[in-house]
Amino acid sequence: MLALLYLIINSTAMAVPIPYIPYAYSLYLGGCANVTAYLDPLSGLGISAVYAISQDGVAVRPPLSPESTPTYASGDICGAFLSIVVDKWRSIGPLIPVSEGNPAVYNLLGEYQLNFTDAAIIEIKSLYKPNITGSFIYKLSENNILGVYVEKYIAYEAPITIQGYGLINITPIYLSQSPAEYYIFVQEPGVNVSGGFPLNIAGLRFSPSQTYLVGNPKVVVSQVQIPVIGNCSGSAYVPDPLTRPITVLVNFDDGESYAVQFPYFPHAINTTTLRGIEATALDGTPLSALNLTTYLVAPGGQPVGQCLIEGLQYQVAVVLGNKTLYYPASINNGVAQAATNIVRPAVVVQGIGYGVASPPIAVEGENITVSVYLNGTLLAKYQAKAEPRIVINDSKLLARVEVVDVFRDPLGDFYVEAGNLTFRGSNGVAYVVPSQFLVVMYGGRQYLVQYSQTITLPVLTKASLIKALAGSLAVGIAAGIGLAPRRKKDKVEAIAVA
Repeated sequence: MLALLYLIINSTAMAVPIPYIPYAYSLYLGGCANVTAYLDPLSGLGISAVYAISQDGVAVRPPLSPESTPTYASGDICGAFLSIVVDKWRSIGPLIPVSEGNPAVYNLLGEYQLNFTDAAIIEIKSLYKPNITGSFIYKLSENNILGVYVEKYIAYEAPITIQGYGLINITPIYLSQSPAEYYIFVQEPGVNVSGGFPLNIAGLRFSPSQTYLVGNPKVVVSQVQIPVIGNCSGSAYVPDPLTRPITVLVNFDDGESYAVQFPYFPHAINTTTLRGIEATALDGTPLSALNLTTYLVAPGGQPVGQCLIEGLQYQVAVVLGNKTLYYPASINNGVAQAATNIVRPAVVVQGIGYGVASPPIAVEGENITVSVYLNGTLLAKYQAKAEPRIVINDSKLLARVEVVDVFRDPLGDFYVEAGNLTFRGSNGVAYVVPSQFLVVMYGGRQYLVQYSQTITLPVLTKASLIKALAGSLAVGIAAGIGLAPRRKKDKVEAIAVA
């Protein structure tokens, strides 16, 4: 949060945090209301625009009070919605000198670009509806007199572009020249003024709590003590109340000391006791179950002892390997809670073996290495992104090998060794991790062979042996028939082949 935008709508007051700039805050108005919006003049931010928005979505600049400035704007505003835009401006105060320069008149023939130092009152008289563009411009009035548009603005940032046809009357306002016609003293804690005389006028307004002075006033600054309340005792003070964000030095009685910053002046330092840290991994597993070291740090990275200051954004520090990670923490009854994106990947291998992630605990999306092992032997390494579940498909690591005998008949049951790995084969087929040399174990003997898709062993399977015997027998019978003596046709001898 950069600052607070304070709003008073009729009798309702609210404080709107400004998370970033430019920032537009809109709310339902539903008619007419007296609106006051203001910012801390020392915050460096300003109200760059105020819009009244109709039901049709048309945004217009509503007339505001002549005292309006970038840190204080007020007026009776009518519309369906109200939108206030906050942007970077300048830090001003606590003593602001105000002087008016000499007015000047310029011709407006189509378009005119206006430049000034601090601010300017702009009065436009045009034959057609004028248009003014820029930031930190506030409309003060608008009229149409006998067909002539008369509009009055006050602007606090140059350049300003004006479009129309007529005349422009410009009165410069100086906010940094001293001596000045009068001074505006913005009351702040720890800030006082010496010298000068009060003045009862209706001038520019930068804060609800301000006074007008003339003469030669001087600012006197002193440290501001802030009470410490809650479970921890100690003291706190603001060394320089003019700086933004406001730095508060807190000293607890147990020896802890912190320099904490606030976008606004705190009324008190509320404290509680740190009761523990609950940090979880991405899947909800407590980091304590992963044996990770955690500790709490204050804004600025200072480790926290036992005392917590309510309203501060603490972080849980997680030691992961040789690095420390930081995660936003919420405080609930003294317990610091944080959800992290730390994961312990579970590796699922589709194929053979099992996978091991390295490092075993990592940040989601971090590059890690997954090693696949089989019987303690490393098969392959893969690069992956850390996530709770990693699937590795290593089926392509295996190659199909056919093992046959000399007659190219498939072997029955056999084993193939590739390095330290042993693979079982059957029906002449085995799936192995390719290696230059393989050892095939069959029939109680081992055969060293070169890797090939088809491996032929100098053996005979039972099927091949039967074929060989049958072939030999057939050849013997044929030879016997061919060599037998010729007999008379009326004598026949039967040969049985068993």
